[in-house]
Amino acid sequence: MAFWKNEGGYTQPVGPADPVPPSQRTMDARERCERCDKPRATQADYDDPAHPPGCECGHCAAMCWGDNCEPHDWRAECLELRASADLHSRMMERARVLWQAAHPGQADRWPDGAKNVAWLVDEIERWRSNAMAAAAGFERLREETARLRGSLAAMLPVDIPKEGS
Repeated sequence: MAFWKNEGGYTQPVGPADPVPPSQRTMDARERCERCDKPRATQADYDDPAHPPGCECGHCAAMCWGDNCEPHDWRAECLELRASADLHSRMMERARVLWQAAHPGQADRWPDGAKNVAWLVDEIERWRSNAMAAAAGFERLREETARLRGSLAAMLPVDIPKEGS
């Protein structure tokens, strides 16, 4: 069995159970620190001139360099994932309710997630085109109102005082 040493003098066994030497491991294939759950730095990482000691690049920050690592907060990660799943569930429930409201004869049927999302995207596009058509109609009304005011003002012999003057 072979051993390699890192900067702190710690040894890591490399043997028959580990066919890939540490210097050739990818970040995903490396063993992970039990404390911080990051891939452990290898001797090649310590010897790499592109990443001197104290380097704070993304590559170096993604690895465990020894015993002074911060412990991974599994509880916080679990809560974050649970909150994300709950948000997704609530969004899918709202989408299902919208679909059922738009399809009253099929209220007992639920579309699958992909069909529901596709239907929602189509609905958004329909609402957007209706809103743009309404805005264009309002713009035509505003222009027509301005034109009529101008022609009415031209017909009157005197200026009409504005309110409050």
